[in-house]
Amino acid sequence: MADDVEFASAAEVSLIREALRLNPQLVLKRVFDIVAAFGSILLLSPVLLLAVLAVRLSSRGPALFRQQRWGRDDHQF
Repeated sequence: MADDVEFASAAEVSLIREALRLNPQLVLKRVFDIVAAFGSILLLSPVLLLAVLAVRLSSRGPALFRQQRWGRDDHQF
C-alpha cells in the first residue's frame, strides 16, 4: 500500500509557494475554508450528538456502522 503514495517534489512545492505569494487571495480563501469548516463543526455538533443519542436509544447496535472488510491478499480491515 505504501508503494502507491506519491510525495510532492521540491519543484512542485516551490510552484505552490510561488502561486501563494503572487496571489494572496488563495491564502485568504484557504483561511476562510478552514474557519468555515471549524465553525460548521461547532454548529452541527449538538445536532450530531442528538442523532447519535437517538440511534443509541432506539436500537441495540452502535451509533456508527462498522463492517469487517477483506482487501488485497485477504487482509481484513
